[in-house]
Amino acid sequence: MHYFPLTVTLIWFFFFLFAFLVAFMEIGVLGYAYQLIGINRRYLFSLLLLSLLGSYINIPVFSLPPEQLVTDRYVDFFGIRHMIPVV
Repeated sequence: MHYFPLTVTLIWFFFFLFAFLVAFMEIGVLGYAYQLIGINRRYLFSLLLLSLLGSYINIPVFSLPPEQLVTDRYVDFFGIRHMIPVV
């Protein structure tokens, strides 16, 4: 069985958010905002699309070395023995 991490409600939310983004592009609000920071209007949609696609790629900047568990502790709880790792 496959687990789909996004619920239908969240997918609808992203769909409407994308629709509002396209609507704001059409009426020129986003174009005006990007023009104020020096980006031409014709590159607006490609810039937004590239930033969306680029957010899929995760470049690790720093990685921590894995640490080993020090000891294991056993606890009896209602007659059942459980192992509890102690770090």
